[in-house]
Amino acid sequence: LSPAQLFAGAMILYPKWYDPCRDALCSLEQVLDQLEAETNQLAAQIASKSPLTIAIGKRAFYGQIDLELNDAYKVAAEAMIRNMLAHDAEEGIDAFLQKRKPHWKGR
Repeated sequence: LSPAQLFAGAMILYPKWYDPCRDALCSLEQVLDQLEAETNQLAAQIASKSPLTIAIGKRAFYGQIDLELNDAYKVAAEAMIRNMLAHDAEEGIDAFLQKRKPHWKGR
């Protein structure tokens, strides 16, 4: 196996391997192109969101991950309250109602 196949967990010999995303045999280049396109699409989706909301969400996610369920719910509830009280929440709602892209301020 090549290093690329080993890291990807592929068990079919290069240059073709099984791509479970498309249920077809694909060349390594096709798989890498697909991965890059999907990664760029996900990055663009995340970048279009309020940076403040993303930061609050990440902090809450990692802050609650090892907590008991009730304590995790409290952390999540506090994060939702912080998000809803932020200026960016008002901007997001206004943008949605006005059918326009939001202009995030990060506050």
